[in-house]
Amino acid sequence: MSNPGKPERAILDVLVDHRPAAVPVETIAAATGYSPTSDGSRNARIRIRTLHIAAGRGELQLNDFAIDPLRHPDLTTCRPRASTMRMRRRRTPPARVRTVR
Repeated sequence: MSNPGKPERAILDVLVDHRPAAVPVETIAAATGYSPTSDGSRNARIRIRTLHIAAGRGELQLNDFAIDPLRHPDLTTCRPRASTMRMRRRRTPPARVRTVR
């Protein structure tokens, strides 16, 4: 996460403390001081799930690669394409020739 906000940091702290168990949303809310139904808490949980740091709806559980990034499925199964390894040359359109009458 590039710039986690205060609710995301609080939720991640709770998830790390309870790792590897899944933590119910009510427990997360009690530990963070946020209401389980507040928009800030809900948006933070959605952002954490969207970034695939944790999974679950009624209870959140940290994914393995949130702790060990080398276990991320994209890193173990995908290789960089050759086109991304070399710089792409920018093609410039040919200069237009103006005819003088």
